[in-house]
Amino acid sequence: MFEAQLARAESLLHSKRPGQRADALTALRAAAKIKVTSGLRAAAIAALAETDMRVNKSGPPRPRGNSAFAFAPDLETTVTERQPGVLEWWTGQEGPMRTRLDASAAGRVISQPTFSPDGRFLLTRHADNSVHLWLVSDGREIAVLAANAPAEPALAFDCAWRPDSQEFAISRAGGGLTFHSADDGHETRRWENALAPELVRLSRDGAMIAVALGRKIAVLNAATLVVQSNTELEDEARIIDWHPDSKKLAVGCRDGRIRVLDAAHCALQQEFIGHRNSILSFGYFPHGELAISFGKDTATRLWDTRTGDTLVILSGLGGTGVVEFSPDGTRAGLSGIDLCGVIVEVTRPAAVRERAATRPRDTGSLIGALDFNRDGSLLAIATWGGIEVIDFASARVLASFPEPEDKREESSAIFAPDGSALYTGNAAHGLRRHRARDGGGFEAGELLDAEPDWLVADIAPDGAELVLVNREKGEVKFAGPDGKTLRTFAKHPNAMFAALSPDRKWLATQGSGRGESSKLGARVWSLGDESLAREFATGPLEFVSFSPDGRWLGAAGVKGFELVRAGDWTPPHPGLPAEVANSNGAIVSFAADGELAAVTVNEKVYVVDPSTGAEKFQLASPSGNSSTARVRLSPDGLRLAVMWDDASFDLWDLAELRDELAALGIEH
Repeated sequence: MFEAQLARAESLLHSKRPGQRADALTALRAAAKIKVTSGLRAAAIAALAETDMRVNKSGPPRPRGNSAFAFAPDLETTVTERQPGVLEWWTGQEGPMRTRLDASAAGRVISQPTFSPDGRFLLTRHADNSVHLWLVSDGREIAVLAANAPAEPALAFDCAWRPDSQEFAISRAGGGLTFHSADDGHETRRWENALAPELVRLSRDGAMIAVALGRKIAVLNAATLVVQSNTELEDEARIIDWHPDSKKLAVGCRDGRIRVLDAAHCALQQEFIGHRNSILSFGYFPHGELAISFGKDTATRLWDTRTGDTLVILSGLGGTGVVEFSPDGTRAGLSGIDLCGVIVEVTRPAAVRERAATRPRDTGSLIGALDFNRDGSLLAIATWGGIEVIDFASARVLASFPEPEDKREESSAIFAPDGSALYTGNAAHGLRRHRARDGGGFEAGELLDAEPDWLVADIAPDGAELVLVNREKGEVKFAGPDGKTLRTFAKHPNAMFAALSPDRKWLATQGSGRGESSKLGARVWSLGDESLAREFATGPLEFVSFSPDGRWLGAAGVKGFELVRAGDWTPPHPGLPAEVANSNGAIVSFAADGELAAVTVNEKVYVVDPSTGAEKFQLASPSGNSSTARVRLSPDGLRLAVMWDDASFDLWDLAELRDELAALGIEH
């Protein structure tokens, strides 16, 4: 029975089936009642890291099979055409009715109704091609406007609102757009163009307008109505939505592809590929990390916008046009094909958050790639493209120090122990000190040493000494907090990694694998007389690190990994997990009290007890990133950051993970 439940759970992971997470956890909970193994624990962590989607509520069949239905922006109310040209505003998807909007004289509604962002106003297009502006709360018709007659009214999404709901744009008969006041519908301005756009959408910040004319996409400055970028796609556009950051927009096309364009230049940044036919609906979730689409192939897909991967597929449910979302971003409302809307609910993992690289085409650093401040609230992330400081809880960027794209070099970053500054090194630009600002930010920084190729590898507990490595010359040096060199160390040929023991008695070094260092392993030196205390049979090329409490040393190389007691340099335990001991290039990080160590094994991270070698957790990228991980534990051991070769990173809440595993009955 145990094997059957575990096999069922593993078959559900990454299956893209609705309920994949919930159903896998149910099977794992049953298996845990029989026994707990490391394989079960790893499967449970993988399931807890899954994103899931299920149908939350399907509305009743649409009256008369009409196409006029829309959710209000908060999903709490809807409008449905009950009779030709007559819409009813309902609570939820089934009523009761709140008010009636009667434009029967204009004929049936032929396009999806469009709510204003605040939900107060509604635009409807009727059979006579007039557009009606309504005050929804009392069903009052404010204005009737002349508009363009679209070739495919059911697929025309050419009525668009400004984010503040004070103005809207509609395609104009004869070409271009007219803009109107929401108060009385009077025309406020117009954009002249020979053709009338089939799709119109304002960016979330209201600064830009995207329009589509067949295959052509143009982005206008919303204030001046001047075209600032444009492009021609490989196939016709069917739906447009702006990313919440207003820096890019997604265009769903007739060929089933969703193309993501950079708004500044209309350059293709990304494609979501999976639908086999025309895209009928697309929307970014409010946080921008997920998106949902529906295609003519009758599949609803949930997308990871970071990777472009499909996470979940729902068959036979969806709808055309705009997607609305609940304020908390957990539910999405699709218009439905023959139903009064479909609401899907998305469950996102609480224990881990995946984040895209800050810059495209970036690479994660190896030396000084990640560092937490003392209380674990801030995380410094160093890449070849620059350095960011983020708030761990929200992943909000508090400070950013980018490098020009054509001059990228490896960077490193480390916090001063008291949090007063951030030290950064860049192989091209030298050593800088960035003093802390109120609110978690950091100043642009003062140059301490302009000599290139030095990267920050470690810092003394009192902040009085920085340890720097020169990866080109293979040298190590110590500098004061002002950047002035205190002493150099040249005993390890072609040194690339270095770590200082908290008591400053020992220096651990590791080579780059070039020259003489190819025959050496990680080494420990007495700083009193620079004598060699121990060499490990790890081979060269990887990380060394002391635990902040001074009890342990982790030493890695291409021939394996060792975790030993500081001082006698012997293992305190009978053995580490085999994958860890035999790792051919580990990176290690310790909690401040030395009770936890995180060790990378290629794309996996093992969290172990240094005193026993016992595995606590085995973590992997939820989205399957198989590149080399860099890892950092927060001082309190409750948070873990993992960065990948492409500079994307994962943020793990280990306290939340423990609680969720305990709820499943899995010991840890």
